[in-house]
Amino acid sequence: MTRDEGIRRFFALVLNIFFRRIKVVGSERVPPEGALILAGNHENGLLDPLLLFCISGRSARFLAKATLFRNPLVAPWLRLTNALPIYRRQDEGSDMSRNEATFQACEHLLVNGEALALFPEGISHDLPRLQPLKTGAARIVGRARQRGASLVLLPVGLSYSAKATFRSDVTVTFGLPVPYADLPWGHGDDPAAVEALTERLRVALESLTVNAERWEDLRFVEGVRSMALELAGFGDENLDRVAVTRRLLEEFYRARLEHPTELHALLTKARAYVRMLDLLGLRDGDVSGETKVGAAFIHTWKRLAVVLAGYPPALYGWLFNFLPYFLTGRLALAAGDERDVVATYKLYAGLVLFPLFYLGQGATVWRAAGPWWAALAVAVGGPCGLWAMRYYALRSEFVHLVSATVTLDLRRDAGERLKEMRAEVIEALKPLVAMYG
Repeated sequence: MTRDEGIRRFFALVLNIFFRRIKVVGSERVPPEGALILAGNHENGLLDPLLLFCISGRSARFLAKATLFRNPLVAPWLRLTNALPIYRRQDEGSDMSRNEATFQACEHLLVNGEALALFPEGISHDLPRLQPLKTGAARIVGRARQRGASLVLLPVGLSYSAKATFRSDVTVTFGLPVPYADLPWGHGDDPAAVEALTERLRVALESLTVNAERWEDLRFVEGVRSMALELAGFGDENLDRVAVTRRLLEEFYRARLEHPTELHALLTKARAYVRMLDLLGLRDGDVSGETKVGAAFIHTWKRLAVVLAGYPPALYGWLFNFLPYFLTGRLALAAGDERDVVATYKLYAGLVLFPLFYLGQGATVWRAAGPWWAALAVAVGGPCGLWAMRYYALRSEFVHLVSATVTLDLRRDAGERLKEMRAEVIEALKPLVAMYG
């Protein structure tokens, strides 16, 4: 195993602990060898490059803003992965002339058939859509092309379900290569060719990401997604949720322009329905079914068994990992409250705190009971901590199912009204699904 493979496997393990689910779409589009530029959207700090580094299967060198190399928490990991610094005009004391050395290093890597990972937006952000792209990626393509590199420019869409939240989901979508050979390059990074390639890359990235004008629009579309799919005759389980949300959002904006009256009626009904769901602590899936109390307990007896039998190891895992988990969250919030960097600080703080606490707790048990018990306590503490996360999610789902079933059974009037409201939302959705489905 090479050094890069070892680093990639280590961070892949860390990411699979941090995220509950990592879905990868289009991985076959990543060339296994040869010059490659991975260009992604940038909304979650240093987790974005780590995902590209681990999931692409390539030992990609990524570009990072130079100020991060002065951050004592982040700098060691940047150096470990051989990241290259980018000096930005907006950073105080930044020497833009030093970027020339970085560009030359990028050219050298590409000429030698290696891979780069970069983020053309130039900033990590917490906005609901792709931001204007910088021209750096296109300039690197032009300069490497002039030196004889035959490279692939591959757009990558990163979509997070709740990017600042531990054990959330992320979807990584590799798109089709962006063509550039037909552009009028002239010599090196010709301005016209750079501008045209930057525009092509923007279009490619927008086709792989969810782009909303406002967070409110995105929340609405996600709220009616299951009902729209039900109307269209699709299930929600095996579909690419990011692609579905993107398509629904596009049609939402089309309907706003072409059928504002119908869309206003839909928004009014949907918002009233969601407010009532929130008031009763229910979800749309609770209303769409016909579950009774007795049937719910029979249907979930296996979950109940897991909840009962899984409690002791989950409790041990929680107790063993509580302090580093708690302090990791607190330190991350203290380091920065912007949602696009919280997850980064959680990840890197956890990489320091968890090993320290494991060593400390192992030493404590060693003194009290001896080395074998210490080894067992530490060896079991990690798996039980992972189980505790899974366990509490299962328990929450079980409690919600029973609570929702009891609520709908005891408050039949509210349940019937919710079903009526849901039917009204679906009725209002019908013309839009028919027009744009």
